[in-house]
Amino acid sequence: MNAVSVCKHLGGCAAVAVLFMTVKPLFGARPLLAFSHGDGGQRHAVTLERNETAGAVELFAQVDAMTVRLRRRAKSMNTWAFEPPQPVSEFQPESAGASAAPVPVAAPKTPLPPVNPPGAAKDEPAPQKTVLEKIFSQKDRPDHGSIEKTGVPSSPKSSPIAEVRPSVIVPGAVPVSDPEANDTFVLWYSGRPYRFNRSGQPIVNRKLLRDDDREVLARLAVFFGSVRWRLPTDVRPRFDGRHRALIPGTAPVFAGFEDDRYQEHDEIIERCCREFNRDRARWVGANPNAVLNIPSLSPALVKSLMIEESGGGDIKSREAWAVDPMQVNVPGDWSEAKAELGLPKPTARNEGTPERNIRAGIKFLARKGFGVSGRSVGNRPKAYFDSWRTALHRYNGRVDVRGDGRTFRAAYADRIRRRAEHPTREVPIGSN
Repeated sequence: MNAVSVCKHLGGCAAVAVLFMTVKPLFGARPLLAFSHGDGGQRHAVTLERNETAGAVELFAQVDAMTVRLRRRAKSMNTWAFEPPQPVSEFQPESAGASAAPVPVAAPKTPLPPVNPPGAAKDEPAPQKTVLEKIFSQKDRPDHGSIEKTGVPSSPKSSPIAEVRPSVIVPGAVPVSDPEANDTFVLWYSGRPYRFNRSGQPIVNRKLLRDDDREVLARLAVFFGSVRWRLPTDVRPRFDGRHRALIPGTAPVFAGFEDDRYQEHDEIIERCCREFNRDRARWVGANPNAVLNIPSLSPALVKSLMIEESGGGDIKSREAWAVDPMQVNVPGDWSEAKAELGLPKPTARNEGTPERNIRAGIKFLARKGFGVSGRSVGNRPKAYFDSWRTALHRYNGRVDVRGDGRTFRAAYADRIRRRAEHPTREVPIGSN
């Protein structure tokens, strides 16, 4: 979807605004991109290469168009879109940008006088605001999201598409004057904030999402994941799988596998799964009627399989993870079925590129769902896809029985599925 098609879905000023934001960076300076820990944290500039500008402009045009849609849906459903409601605590910094710790507001010893005391005359002026009322009034509340407080030059006012709001403080949390303690990462694009949780996923009300929205959010998460590598090590966000709010179509950060190296193939996994789910017949080499019963393939399942195959910490596993994480291109396991995947016969381990091998691994896994051989199902008109669990059984192939009476491949398949379905629970490689 390009800028013109995005504008067709919008009307009036919104379409003009999106088109202006899309075209302007192409003819002028490159768009400003920055990162901060929370709305009030210090911003760190990130430079886009010339060849990346057009893709970023198109992506954020789609994101802003989606933002308009979600805010409309949220308004009609009387719910939130991007700012989940949070209670305000009794702590509040004295002023925005203050380095001193905030002072708790002491409760008055005597009850607060009512706004309209009983028996007061109608024309009698109302009492002055109490200390608590002044502190929590909108007028006197400091703006923690102000650009001027961060030391970065002020940018034009944000459009209604993504407005900046003051941060709120959660009871028991460290005040937002400490940006490292904030629960959100913020990517600033041309002065507009896009907020992500500790797992690197956009903060959004998932009840409002539709399929096209999920795809845009998945692209945005991948973009954010690539941007963070350009930040200095001391400010680079580290994604935390324990707090992940999993969005369908994205590869999770699994508990116990939070190291950055486990996330390096996420973009390839997500892109391949999207392509597979759009055209399953081509991937399994079948006619369209034979693939109607194949459930959608999730990036979580693929990544969990990759971790089980080559996620260990030894040197051989690390080498395999870098090039052939699904272990599909191994000389000792070569067969005609793998030739049909488009793989040349290897002479050693870890040949080829990660994307080619991951694509071949997904094809092989899907074809295993139709039979043990993993061959193309184009010549079998009555071929039927059994299940992803059965495909995982056949992908491993080991039929020996463990000490607990279960077959090795059954335990293998269950571990992969359990890790994919519960990314916040640690499922070690080779566990029961």
